[in-house]
Amino acid sequence: MNLKTREQLRELNAQQWSDFKAHWPMHVYDLLVDFGGATGLGVLLGLSLVLYVLEVLP
Repeated sequence: MNLKTREQLRELNAQQWSDFKAHWPMHVYDLLVDFGGATGLGVLLGLSLVLYVLEVLP
């Protein structure tokens, strides 16, 4: 996409900003789900490592 004028750039920026204002709760929800999933995965991996070490080492 080739923007030739400042007006086209201004219109595109305004459109993207209005889209963000309309859908920002979903973006926040997506971030929370991503962080929650990563945290849960990290906890599960850490717990499995601890249990493995406790089982292997007498």
